[in-house]
Amino acid sequence: MSISPYGFAPISRVYGRGALCFRLSCQFTRQFSAQSAEPAAQVVLTNGLPRFHIPLPSRKETCVFTMRPLSNTVGDLIEAIQQEDKGIDRIALLSPDGLRIAKANSIELLLSSNFTLEINDQKYTVDLSSLDLPKHVSSSEINHIRTLIGQLNCALNADDVYAERERELRRRIDDVTMQLEPFEQVSFPNLCFFITLRQRYGHTCCGNSY
Repeated sequence: MSISPYGFAPISRVYGRGALCFRLSCQFTRQFSAQSAEPAAQVVLTNGLPRFHIPLPSRKETCVFTMRPLSNTVGDLIEAIQQEDKGIDRIALLSPDGLRIAKANSIELLLSSNFTLEINDQKYTVDLSSLDLPKHVSSSEINHIRTLIGQLNCALNADDVYAERERELRRRIDDVTMQLEPFEQVSFPNLCFFITLRQRYGHTCCGNSY
């Protein structure tokens, strides 16, 4: 089997922020040829997910970062790149008109047009014209998908919901039982004797005479 001139060292890491967690897949690509081309940043779609090929200045290598368009943000991408190369002091992503793209923007919004990636003093222009990006999904379609996901989640967690309701009913039954316990201590013969006296003497036996 022939050996490719490229060596691959796959690395899998998990990055998260608060409730947000995403899996990041990295591949370092080393080129051993005598005449190496200038590294460039690019985006490639693999199985519907964008993969950012980013040159790392300290290692002189290219790392591939896989992002999720809806759940990941520009800040997630920047944080992942800085975690991978501690020698990076500054990262910025600029729109075609030179405006900085905020970290809160989603990856989906980032991929809506070409952008420029600035790492330290290096600038990389990322052209997305060759990507066969999916068409924009309307808000109504997104809401419909979210509704379906919610229904699926309810169906999968139905057993847990029923178990919690059963525990709540058992707690209520125990509370009612404790409240009725003093009344259960009154014996039935004493109760019958009291009723008989009341029927025979009326309210006199209770100390209330007319």
